[in-house]
Amino acid sequence: MEFESSIELMHKKASDEKLILSKEIDGLKELNYTMNEETKKLTKALSHEAKVKEIGVNLFWKNSEGSGLRPGKDLRGRCFQNR
Repeated sequence: MEFESSIELMHKKASDEKLILSKEIDGLKELNYTMNEETKKLTKALSHEAKVKEIGVNLFWKNSEGSGLRPGKDLRGRCFQNR
């Protein structure tokens, strides 16, 4: 009788641990999905930001060239050396 009781207790404990692990795995899956979605959103936002910045730089150069400003002379700094 004691042996059967011990076996039943081990099975119950194993079953409980399996349930806990299953819940943890589900939580990790959900966290992974959330992180992937947030990463996609961040990547899209940063890509959009870079495109907007490039448009702004192009507009700046168009306006500065039209006003007669010259890179290296009137415009100084690292960002003005590449034009």
